[in-house]
Amino acid sequence: MVTYPMQEDRALVGVPNSQGEMAYMIVNGQSNVVSYIHLTDVKLDTIYRDGKLSFWHIPTGQKGYIDINGKTVWESQEQIEDKQEADEQPVNKHNKIIKVNNWQAIIEQNPFYEEAKKAFASGLEETDKDNRQMILDYVEQLRQSYGKKDICFIEQVFSDNALIITGKVIREAPSESNNYLPQEKVTYNIRSKQQFLTKLKQVFAANKKIELIFSDFKINRHPTIPTVYGVSLRQTYTSDIYADDGYLFLLWDFQQADSPQIHVRTWQPRILDDQTVIPENEIFSLRNFNFK
Repeated sequence: MVTYPMQEDRALVGVPNSQGEMAYMIVNGQSNVVSYIHLTDVKLDTIYRDGKLSFWHIPTGQKGYIDINGKTVWESQEQIEDKQEADEQPVNKHNKIIKVNNWQAIIEQNPFYEEAKKAFASGLEETDKDNRQMILDYVEQLRQSYGKKDICFIEQVFSDNALIITGKVIREAPSESNNYLPQEKVTYNIRSKQQFLTKLKQVFAANKKIELIFSDFKINRHPTIPTVYGVSLRQTYTSDIYADDGYLFLLWDFQQADSPQIHVRTWQPRILDDQTVIPENEIFSLRNFNFK
């Protein structure tokens, strides 16, 4: 771990991830994390100056800063050209690397487009707008973390008591009760955060290339608990040795506004058999969880 000098009650801290690369965060004078830095291909200043930690985006020369509250600000609204890593990420319309605070510039074909429009709509209250924009940033970073095998980010974003639910299709043998026809049903496996991370590390080690494609992306705010959001999306997963297609649900908690965490992650297979798609009313959403 590397800790840079404290200035204006803020310090930059670097922690090596599983790939030996540095993951950076901002801490205050009490050593509490103010925010995590999710920028790529940048050079960072090492101390705050007049409330700003400056950075420079290497491929484009564009400048920006991280403010005292951890918010990333680009000094220009010009769109940053996507930097493709040809040895890891094939080029397709879903797979562009999206930079923080650049959501207003995304194209209509992007899977985040509709929710990005809502996040910048004038009718939203400021807190709701900020939370939605942060969800966009974090979910895109989560998608990228699989290709980069960045277990450090995934570990940070899930709460210690996170509930991980994974569905699997099983086929029941023909019997009198099902008219002697095979029946498919989904069974669910529940894991702890640690069990999930242990399995994911094994997956990362076994695959040279992993790609996630997101679609049908939706953000819903809880009707009575304004700090809770549900994120629903379709996830297509491909790797060297395995592929699947299903629905991902993430329950986000913004009680700590600058470092939201995921309390629930569910995944369900999209197809039950060769033709049957899982019914929409069986897909997990906010309604499935009791917050009392």
